[in-house]
This record gives sequence, C-alpha cells and structure tokens, in this order.
Amino acid sequence: MGFSKPYAILQRGRERYYTRRGTRIQEAARDELLRLFQTSGQIHYEVTPMIKGRYEELDFTRIVNFFRHNQINQIDILGWKDAEIKRFLKNKEVLVEYQGKLCPTVVGALLFAKKPSYLLGYSGITVTKFANTERDYNYVDFRLGKPIMNTFSEHGEKEKSGLIDEALEKIKSIILEKSSATLKGAVRVVDYPYLEEFYSGGDCQCRCT
Repeated sequence: MGFSKPYAILQRGRERYYTRRGTRIQEAARDELLRLFQTSGQIHYEVTPMIKGRYEELDFTRIVNFFRHNQINQIDILGWKDAEIKRFLKNKEVLVEYQGKLCPTVVGALLFAKKPSYLLGYSGITVTKFANTERDYNYVDFRLGKPIMNTFSEHGEKEKSGLIDEALEKIKSIILEKSSATLKGAVRVVDYPYLEEFYSGGDCQCRCT
C-alpha cells in the first residue's frame, strides 16, 4: 500500500478505497474520494473543467490585462490569432479541452468569467451591513459576484474593480458611512464606531485604519 494516500485494496480485479471512521472501516463515497485525491495532490480542483462553460463566456479584456500587466512576465496577447490565444490559455490552464470542446477551468472562471456564479454557483463574496455596531438580525446583505481580476488602462491604471477590490471598497464605504469626523485644532479626526483592533484568534492581529 505504501505511504501514498488514499489507500486501495484490489478486490476481484478492481481497486476499492476505504476510510476509517473510529473503529470502523468502510468504502469511501465518491465525494470522499475526490477530497482524498485532491489532498494527496493527485487531483487539482482548480483545473477542473466547467463543463457547461464556453470560451466565449470569459472576459477577454480581463485576460489581456492580466498578462499585459503581470509584474513577473508581461505578455501582450492582443494581436495574436484566435488559435494561438486558445493554445496559450490551455497552457496556462485557463482553458481545458473536454469532450472535444474548450471549457474554462475553475481558476479561469473565477478570474475571468463574465458571470462566475453561473459557472460556479458558490463563487462570490457577501458583505453584510449591520444597522448597529453589534451583530444582530437587523442587517442587509450585499452579494458581489464579479470575476476576481480588475481591468486596467493601457498605462496600467485600474479602471474597473474585480471581486476582491469591490468587496474592500464596499466595506470601506460602510465603515465611512457610520463614522463621524471632528476637528481637533487643525487636525481632522475620524471616529469609527468599530473597535480599532480585531482579533481573529491566537496571535493574529489586524488593525483597521
């Protein structure tokens, strides 16, 4: 069986995989097998094909921006032929071939899809705005579902925010909306209604500025 998980037992010419639960050993279900193979590095979920997606559902502007303004290796694919672009995106694991058609991968959909939640229903960020500084049932949710990548101008300046930047901007607007400013001498002091420091457990400390 060796040191590599998941372990298999050969029964009647077929490999069967088992998991231990307490003192019991039972055959692994399909979802458990997927998690086991992913944990062992034999399956990479991020390059799984989104079989209901198509190449046309990716935002080509965001793809061009990503490679053109990459800080490590800048590549301008704007003038390339369609076949060259598709081959390049396959090599970068943004696209993958599945049953004779090109599909976005999971990572390709998250970064560049026009509507990521159509391909991945669970993708997105929910920002919650509470009416008071305490968490209660008086709140409003804002569901954000853009692709992660920003768009940039030809000079590298951000034009449209992607998912993460949009979420941060939304959080900032909520905090500023609930803040108040006073003048202390010639200095403008902003008073936020939240604690200045938030602790997420252990020694991890984040400061809100």
